[in-house]
Amino acid sequence: MLKNLFSKTDDQEADPKVVADLKRTLSPGDRVGFFHEGELLGKSLLVAIEESHLLFEPLAPVDDLLNATEIANIQRGIPWDFEVPGLSEVTEGQDNYIRCEVPETIRINSRRENFRVPIPISSNYEVGFLLGDKRFKARILDLSSTGAQIRIASNSNFSTAEQQLIHEAGIRLGDELEFAVQFHVRWVQYLSETARMGIVFEKLSAAESDAIHRIVNEVEREIIRRTKLLKQ
Repeated sequence: MLKNLFSKTDDQEADPKVVADLKRTLSPGDRVGFFHEGELLGKSLLVAIEESHLLFEPLAPVDDLLNATEIANIQRGIPWDFEVPGLSEVTEGQDNYIRCEVPETIRINSRRENFRVPIPISSNYEVGFLLGDKRFKARILDLSSTGAQIRIASNSNFSTAEQQLIHEAGIRLGDELEFAVQFHVRWVQYLSETARMGIVFEKLSAAESDAIHRIVNEVEREIIRRTKLLKQ
């Protein structure tokens, strides 16, 4: 079992506050970067956070990742990073993991970044909105924790301006998740029969932000899984 990989190897206790900060900031499935002196050595997926260690699934050669001196966010909207106190390779069955001791602190930056994932055509991911008295439906082409690129089914009677705030809108992410949103129009591209927009979500609740972030993680993990299968 994976929990066996977290058995303590020394008497040093991790700071419970740092563990709590890690659990608030990171989620299993997050994609992270392993760095040395500012150079990206490779990427990994977070598997779990325990009271003394973190466990990562390597997406690059383990020998390269073990040279890291810093682990940092390369995905979520709020950047974070921490210095690596110790790394080691562990094996569970036929799977290899990287084990990292809980750091002394985690640095959280307020600067926002957008990591976007493409949404498959077969997915039921849509945005519906009102412009005046006209109702429009759009398919989500790609999604991030702060916004999306969408395609309107028909540009007939459709007209909007950049930076316009759309007050009445809803987003559907699959068959189980749907909620009301507001968004700013960041850019518009009119095509022959359709139109595309870049939008930025406004006033999302913490639960809504977490749900979107979780979906972005799930889509990214599926992309990585398929990429790995194609390389086999």
